[in-house]
Amino acid sequence: MLLEENENRNCNCNNANNSCCQKNPTPSVSTYSFNFTNIMPEEFCAEEEMTRADMLQKIRCLGFAVVELAEYLDTHADDKRALALHKEYANELRELSNKYQKVYGPLTIAFPCNKWRWLEEPWPWERGSF
Repeated sequence: MLLEENENRNCNCNNANNSCCQKNPTPSVSTYSFNFTNIMPEEFCAEEEMTRADMLQKIRCLGFAVVELAEYLDTHADDKRALALHKEYANELRELSNKYQKVYGPLTIAFPCNKWRWLEEPWPWERGSF
């Protein structure tokens, strides 16, 4: 199946107009900033009010940005602005991940804890949505 050049591929970016999925036919120079507005609502900015799902979404977005910037830096190692942005996002990811894990339990098996919180929560078939 061939796709048209400007066809929306619906990359599941949780955006009603899917603007993050549309191809821009004009080449542009990178501005060294990751725009979370297409995939995260404004209310994500207040971390104190974030729900568990909100925190997970922001952790995923930051993780994506950190990996993509790292790949960019593989070929542009002398780009100081990209390096600073990578460091900023990595620190924010680390802080948010630690905050999440202290409240909700480990994100990965590498997080040191002495208690498995998933034993305290209902199993997927007990929640009714799996």
